[in-house]
Amino acid sequence: MAGASGEVDVHMASGLSHMAAMPNYMRWIIQCFAPHLKGDIIEVGAGIGSYIPYYQPYARQVAAVEPNAAFSHYLREHYPQVEVIESTIEQLPAQYRGTFDTVLCINALEHFEQDAAAVFAMAGLLRPGGHLCIYVPARPELFSTWDASVGHFRRYSESMLRDVVKGAELEVQEMRYSDPMGGLAWYCSGKLGASPSEHDSSIGFSMRVFDKLCVPIQKSVERFWKPPWGKSLVCVAQQRRGSAVNRLKDEGIDTFRRVAANNVECSESF
Repeated sequence: MAGASGEVDVHMASGLSHMAAMPNYMRWIIQCFAPHLKGDIIEVGAGIGSYIPYYQPYARQVAAVEPNAAFSHYLREHYPQVEVIESTIEQLPAQYRGTFDTVLCINALEHFEQDAAAVFAMAGLLRPGGHLCIYVPARPELFSTWDASVGHFRRYSESMLRDVVKGAELEVQEMRYSDPMGGLAWYCSGKLGASPSEHDSSIGFSMRVFDKLCVPIQKSVERFWKPPWGKSLVCVAQQRRGSAVNRLKDEGIDTFRRVAANNVECSESF
């Protein structure tokens, strides 16, 4: 993921604090995945845990993976009931493989330079039949200085995300764009060259207004209409029984990491 210090870290912390002030938006994201939230849930790239209160009621147990030391410390202080794992997803101990019913990755995959390896590793955490739930920034044409300032390597098209997920031998069950109004707002802010730590008060006010007025409207509309374009992509994929990832769980962590690395090399060759 993006570095855990310096300017990117400042912008990331500012962006996360703004997101924490958008309860309707965060609740909406979790409700997108509600049918698949159950049992043992692990969130990859948990940040400061903004989404934990919204999905924890669905879970038997919750674990959170976060490589940033400051964010991990915050998680331990504020969510003592959550198992916090200060690690990259690729370096997780073997004990976690195949032990979760749901893996959540919300606005985090775009921070991985090697996203194919990250998704492959996430797939390895799932029990057979388990679900990987991904929410990412969408539309490459929306990539802006704001994206760069918070450590995004990319924004996804549907085909980009589908290829990465299918490369981990997961079965895509849902893939759709969401939040077109947010996409328009992101485009405008990008044209203005805004970043989350600049003009914090005005950006925070705008996001709170968006959360109160725009999110409920979009949430209602998207129940009946799937927009062809939006700020974000929603993806749900299932771990197939007998997949290569499941077979690798019994072959040792070194083999698992080697295959994940090969997966990245293959994806970069296209």
